[in-house]
Amino acid sequence: MNNSQLINESTKESLQRLLDLIGLVSPTSDLDKIRDTTVKSLKYASGSSKVREQTIVDQEVENAWYKSLQTNTPYYSVYASDYYLSEAFACWAIYSKNYIKSMKSEKSLPESGGIFQDMGEIKRIVDLGCGIGFTTAALSEIFPNAEVIGTNIEGTIQADIAKKLSGQYHFRIVPDLKQVKSPVDLIFASEYFEHIVNPIDHLFDIIQNFESKAVVVANSFSAKAIGHFDEYMIADEPVKNKKVGRIFNSEMRLHGYSKVETKMWNDRPTYWRLNEF
Repeated sequence: MNNSQLINESTKESLQRLLDLIGLVSPTSDLDKIRDTTVKSLKYASGSSKVREQTIVDQEVENAWYKSLQTNTPYYSVYASDYYLSEAFACWAIYSKNYIKSMKSEKSLPESGGIFQDMGEIKRIVDLGCGIGFTTAALSEIFPNAEVIGTNIEGTIQADIAKKLSGQYHFRIVPDLKQVKSPVDLIFASEYFEHIVNPIDHLFDIIQNFESKAVVVANSFSAKAIGHFDEYMIADEPVKNKKVGRIFNSEMRLHGYSKVETKMWNDRPTYWRLNEF
């Protein structure tokens, strides 16, 4: 396993990197099965729903998740399953990798000079819900002078994988945001807030604690996926998932952030900049 630029690796190279890491932290995992499931997840994420229908493991895990919501007992142990590693990798390869690349791309930045211009040096970055840690490693690559921190669920294979990567790419993994010092200059959250049943309360806590100069998010509240909810709790009231994105954006504006206009398709990721910068 080398220390090459993760963000520039091919999907095939990164998948092999993931399998090597799984072999180190979980020797009893079935690597062939994980490889097969990951390939199918990648094909589905690229638009092939037929492949998803043929992925029995995926159906079982996703169905178990949504069934658990019906009894108000969310099946959170899914995050510790081998299968979720395939989901996390597909999210990285298809979405998050390109989001991070866009942070330094002329395509994503406005003509005025970009979201990071005139904000001073980015000294501390938090990657919320960093999964297998590939996003955190990539952030460390493109911001080599910053302290980069990823949050993760302690005691899971994905957290163990992220910790293995942290030594190579010079970032830190913590199980709780309380272990992160303020201020945080940049918050990165790709497919994160959808996994929080009370996302607006959680957003409030994050903004209040860190008052970040910039927040980069990619939310998909209405998408059906493992870990997502049909309804979210906002102000102690259930709200259908399709309405949450609009509420989230309104909340960002109430906290003093403005959306930076970019040329990114479907406004993903969304760049928010604190108005005083």
